[in-house]
Amino acid sequence: MKAKLQFIAILAVMLLAYPRSGIAATVAIAELQAGWERTSITATAGNQPTVMQLLKAFDKQWPTVLAQELITRVGDKSYYEDDCVIADCDDFNQATYHRADAEERRLDARLYYTTGGHPLFAVVMEQGGAHPASAACFYSYDPDKARLTPTEVPFADFPRRCADCRVTVTLGNNYDNTIVVAEVAPNGDNWYHHYWFDGAKHVYHDSGPIAYPSDEEETIPPAALKRWENDQVEIYADLINGDEPANYSAWLRFKQSGEVMWLFTTNNLAPARWADMTDGNGVAVPYDAIAPGHIDKVCLLPWSSTLLLVEGCPDARNVWSYIIDLDSREVVQLPSTEGVSRIDADTQLIYAISYRYHPEGGRYSVERAYTADGQYAGDQTILDDDE
Repeated sequence: MKAKLQFIAILAVMLLAYPRSGIAATVAIAELQAGWERTSITATAGNQPTVMQLLKAFDKQWPTVLAQELITRVGDKSYYEDDCVIADCDDFNQATYHRADAEERRLDARLYYTTGGHPLFAVVMEQGGAHPASAACFYSYDPDKARLTPTEVPFADFPRRCADCRVTVTLGNNYDNTIVVAEVAPNGDNWYHHYWFDGAKHVYHDSGPIAYPSDEEETIPPAALKRWENDQVEIYADLINGDEPANYSAWLRFKQSGEVMWLFTTNNLAPARWADMTDGNGVAVPYDAIAPGHIDKVCLLPWSSTLLLVEGCPDARNVWSYIIDLDSREVVQLPSTEGVSRIDADTQLIYAISYRYHPEGGRYSVERAYTADGQYAGDQTILDDDE
């Protein structure tokens, strides 16, 4: 009797796992997101895998409706395209499936090839509708071990602009190696965070209101105003919105060639960093956390064509000052409260003013010197008393 009950229990589990259609039970997107990082996957695909080979291996471990429908459509074809699916296994090794239904379900799969390392396999699934869910899964594929091993999500700690925004992820199209992380506000506004693959990993590149900016198509917006120039370049700033503090995009134009380059876009939700500046040095901030508010000053440092000074007042009291390395995309915020007072090209020092308070009351200002990477170089002079 006991054995019979055990058999009935096993049969019931099998019936739940394998519906009458004969297709294995699928997992929900939320379940996939909660568990994918804990499991490696067997994937026998050789030294030059295709995106569909790895997607099939992924689907055996994590069967989903989206992946199974895409696999059924594509089959063993190296290229397939219809109204919902584009799969290119030879040239770009990517597959995209947009399911046309009320939930707006989508699957992106992609191979990113590293320089001297294992390929990176990425799968993104999302659904909207009444029950939105998303999963972004990243694996390193080792052909010698025939394994897909979960690896770090490139954008795990991206700086949020909007606490109640819905986050969506899109793998780059066949012309680039981008990952685009979008924040969608309740009112429908979008803000995009771009990560570019440098051959080893995805690194943060820029943020802005454009999903896929193209260097070849960059033009200065007609409403942008010139804010600074020298013999070689001009810098323009374009007001994106008039909120307080406002958001701007900045652009650089080379006078001789006419070439235009997007520089940065400000973020009026970026936090102040005063508490981090305990040693007198500047602090590094993300490239999409530049928040000068209304741009009061923007210029290249006189000894460099790639170091940009940007500052403004986002809080109606303090001036926030940033040094931006346009080559490395590294940004440092200076621990100054009243802005840059002068720049010494001979010593390559930047002088900025900060206010202090006398113990007995009243305020005074101190001029301090900093190097271009934000290192404190000493107090210079007490400028004045503020009664």
